[in-house]
Amino acid sequence: MRAGLPSVTSSTDGAVTSQPGSARAVVGLPSATAAGVATTATTGLSATPYHHGDLREALVVEALSQVRAHGAEAVSLRAVAQAVGVSPSAAYHHFADKTAILIEVADRGANELDRRTADAAGRLPVDDAAAGLARLRAVGAAYIGFAVDEPHLFRHTFGPYCAMTPKFVNGGGDGGVPPSDDDGHNRGSDSAYGLLVDTLDRLDALGALRRRDGLDLVAWAAVHGFASLVLDGFLPADASSVLVDVLATLVVSPSV
Repeated sequence: MRAGLPSVTSSTDGAVTSQPGSARAVVGLPSATAAGVATTATTGLSATPYHHGDLREALVVEALSQVRAHGAEAVSLRAVAQAVGVSPSAAYHHFADKTAILIEVADRGANELDRRTADAAGRLPVDDAAAGLARLRAVGAAYIGFAVDEPHLFRHTFGPYCAMTPKFVNGGGDGGVPPSDDDGHNRGSDSAYGLLVDTLDRLDALGALRRRDGLDLVAWAAVHGFASLVLDGFLPADASSVLVDVLATLVVSPSV
């Protein structure tokens, strides 16, 4: 060690700290901490090192924040580590590369979409055909609302990382359709697609649909396609009510 220079050590969570060198102590100069000197100035790390035990979660939260603000293309694992206040090597201990952390972010995006559609559906039980159609409209509106509110996260959630998320790999590749109960209703899933399937199944059981086969795919494609066209600037967001209303009208049986 060169005399008079502070020694630099790294804690187990990757945060960089410094200790005053012997020469500084001998001549009576204040330590870096006492002098108010940010020891991270020469390391490129945050001035407020991260000390919490759950570093993996902190990295995911920061990556999620960066995707929301700028899109996945602007994210790097090194920059995420710097924002959290740890060394890049600490981040690589939890994620092998940028792809690994962006897969986790895509999964969080899917969870947020599921939460929004579940909240919308939960307020509207399907007691009759009118209630079922109201629920169908609410789920569609929540789906489009997520895209409008979170354009970068929406694109990332359904981007190339989607197929690598745990939800997709562990059985969600078929749309996450839950098993049917004795009445033929799909239960046990609060995924966006599962809620769509469940709502259509309940409407079908009430005799409210023109036809059931393939209707979930048509409805999903229409709503998702509309949301993408809005984000690309081809359609206004306030046209969503027209889309949802027309879809609901087209699927309803004339006898209802």
